[in-house]
Formats: sequence, structure tokens, C-alpha cells
Amino acid sequence: MSSIYFFRGKAATGKTTITNILSKKINVGVLRKDDIFDVISQYIGDNSDNNRVTHDLLARLIQTNINNNTDLIVDIGLYNNTHWHTFQSKIDFKECKVYNFLCDCTDRIIWENRIRERLNNPTPNQYFKSVEQAESHYDYNDMKLLEHEYYIDSCNSLEEILVYIRKVINE
Repeated sequence: MSSIYFFRGKAATGKTTITNILSKKINVGVLRKDDIFDVISQYIGDNSDNNRVTHDLLARLIQTNINNNTDLIVDIGLYNNTHWHTFQSKIDFKECKVYNFLCDCTDRIIWENRIRERLNNPTPNQYFKSVEQAESHYDYNDMKLLEHEYYIDSCNSLEEILVYIRKVINE
């Protein structure tokens, strides 16, 4: 039986940092939505098409891992609950164990500073051109902790976060 570990949330909430460290600690590979998007965006100019193709491909790769009974960590934005449910409906989870983590940063100043750092070295998947754009975008989106989802506040230390994740996984 495979285990799939999803880490979702808005930008600059620590998903990539957390999944990098977790991957090394539990020896499980990571699929990143942003990595796939960045490659696809070189061939498709429209961001909504990029996202659609990216999510379809990511779902297919996750399904392949489930079918092959392998564990996988997935770093995916999908902070919007409706979009999250739509994405998950593309996957037949069969008998695998699914761990859903919602990443957030409750300290607005820390989060804004992280956004500013990203603005210095933007990637194709980064839509925001300012902190104000990011704040405006996320203020109007549906991001709530769902049933059977675990909350991670990236204001906590990485050590605390990893202890919490390991506790959840080992229950």
C-alpha cells in the first residue's frame, strides 16, 4: 500500500522547504506542481492552459505511483478548496494512505517578506508582481482546513513542523 503526502497552501508558506527536508528524512521522492508548470509554460503561453495541463499531468503521475504501490510527496499550491477537490477527484486513491497538509503562515510580516524575496528571483509560475497583488489575491480565496487535513503553520520552527508531520505519519 502506498502513502501519498500532499502539501498544499498559498505561495510562500514553506511547502517546498518542508517537502525538501521531509523527502530526505523519509526517503520518498517529491513531485512539485511548480516544476511541471515551469517546463510547460515554455511551450504554452496561456497560464490557465498551463495550469490545466500541469494538473492533469500531475494527477497522472500520482496515479502511476499509486498503481505501482510507491510512496510520494506532492508539493502543490491549490490553496482554493474547490480547486483542491476537483484535482483530487482525478485520482483513484484505491487502498493507499493519503495525508493532506495545509500549509499557512500566520505571521503576515514573515509571509510578506517571503513574497518580497520571491520577487527578487521570480519563476514562471509566479504571477505576483508585488506584495499587494499577493495579498489581494489570497484575501478573496477559499482556503480552509478540510476534514482529514492537518494544519502546518510555517511560523513554527522546521524542527517543530517535522516532529508534527512524523507524529501524524506514525499514528
